[in-house]
Amino acid sequence: MYHSAVRFWQKRSLRFWLTSGLIMTISPFIAFSILTYIFVHERIVNPLLDLTSEQIGILSPINELQTTLWDVSRTVTGFAINAEPNLSEEYAIQAQRIDNAFSRLSEASNSAYVQLKDDLASAQQQWLRVAAHSEVILREPHTHMSPAFGSKVITFENEISALGYKLEQVYEDLQQQNEQLRHQVLETLEFANKMFVLVLLSATLIGLLGLLILNRSLLCSMNKLTEGASKFATGDTSHHIDIGTPMEMASVAHTFNSMKNKIIEQHKALELEANMDGLTGLLNRRKFNEQIELELNLARQGSYPVSVIICDIDHFKQFNDTYGHLDGDEALKAVAQTLKNGIRDNDKACRYGGEEFVIILPHCASNAAYMIADKLRQKVASQMIIIEERKVSPLTISMGVAVFPEHGKTSETLIKHADQALYKAKDHGRNRVFMASTDC
Repeated sequence: MYHSAVRFWQKRSLRFWLTSGLIMTISPFIAFSILTYIFVHERIVNPLLDLTSEQIGILSPINELQTTLWDVSRTVTGFAINAEPNLSEEYAIQAQRIDNAFSRLSEASNSAYVQLKDDLASAQQQWLRVAAHSEVILREPHTHMSPAFGSKVITFENEISALGYKLEQVYEDLQQQNEQLRHQVLETLEFANKMFVLVLLSATLIGLLGLLILNRSLLCSMNKLTEGASKFATGDTSHHIDIGTPMEMASVAHTFNSMKNKIIEQHKALELEANMDGLTGLLNRRKFNEQIELELNLARQGSYPVSVIICDIDHFKQFNDTYGHLDGDEALKAVAQTLKNGIRDNDKACRYGGEEFVIILPHCASNAAYMIADKLRQKVASQMIIIEERKVSPLTISMGVAVFPEHGKTSETLIKHADQALYKAKDHGRNRVFMASTDC
C-alpha cells in the first residue's frame, strides 16, 4: 500500500506539483478572506446594523411619546384652568401624534423584543384611558372648578404621570436590552479576533506547506540536477542523481544518469583501446611506461623487488619472409597469448615493439623471475604454430631479466640492463634466459 502510494505521487507531473503548490499557497488566504467577510457581516456588522435600525425605529417614537405626553398634560391642565378654546384643537393634534407614535412602535418592534411589545401594548391601553379622561375634561363647560371637576383633573394627572413612568420604564428596558446586545456583539468580536488569528496561522501554515511542495518538487530537484552535473564535470563519476518527483525531473535525472554511464563506458573503452596493442591484445608501450613507473614508486614505498623480463622472438624476420606478414601477425598473437596465460594475475604483459615483449613482475625477486621467464620460454618453444591449417615449426624466444633495485633503481636503468641481458641470450645461441649482472 505504501509503495503504491509512493509510485502514484512519483508519477505526478511537474504541472501537477506546481499547480498544487500554488493552490495550497493562495487558497488559504482566499478562503480566509471569504470566511472573514462572511463572519464579520453575519456576526458583527449585520447585528449592529439591525440594532441601530431598531433603536432608531423604537427609541425615536418613545422619545416623541414622552415629549408629547408632557405637551398633552400641559394642554389639558391649561384648558382646565383657563378654558381656552384653541387648546382643544392643540390637544387633538397632540393626541394624533401619540397615536401615530404608538403605530410606529408597533411596526418597529419585532420578536427580539417580546417583553417590549407587551409593555407597549399596556402603555397604549393606558394612553386610551388618559385620552378618555382628557376628552371628558375638554368637553366639560368651564364655569367654576367644582370638586368633581377637580377630581377629574387629578385623575387625569395621575393617569398621565403613570403613563409617563411606564414609558420611562419601557425606555430603560430597551436600553438594557440594547446594552446586552452590545455586549454580545463585543464578545463575538473578541471571539472573532481569536478566530482570525487562528485561521490566519492555519492559512499561513498551509501556505508554507504549498511553498514546501514547490520547493521539494522543483527547487530541490533542480539543485540535485545542478549538483550532479557539477560533480560529473569535476570528474566525480560515482555520484548518482536520485530524484523521485516530479515525473519530468525524475525522467531528466534518469536520462542524465544513463548518459553519464554511457560516457563512462565509452571513456573506459577509449582508455582501454588507447592502452592496448591492437594486434596482440597486450598493453602497449605507452601503458608500459606508465605502469613501470607506478610499480617502481610502489616498490620504493613498500621496499619490495620488481622484476622486468624483455623477450624477443628468435629469427622472426626469417619467419615473416617465409610465411608473409599476415601469418607473422598470427604468430605474434599466439606468442602474446602464451605469455599472457603464463603469468600471474598481478603481472603485466606488454608489447614493447615489433617482435619484442616486456613483462612486469611486482613482488618478484631474481630467482623467481628467472624461473618464470624460463617456464614461459619453454611454453613458447613447445607451442606449434598453425599456418594455413598446417603446423609449422614452433618459434623460440630469447629473454633478459633485470630486478629492481638490484640491477637498477630507475625504469631506464632497469630496462637497459634487461635489454643487455637479452642480447647476451641472443649472443649465446638464442632460446634461452639470461639474468642481468650488476656490472652491466
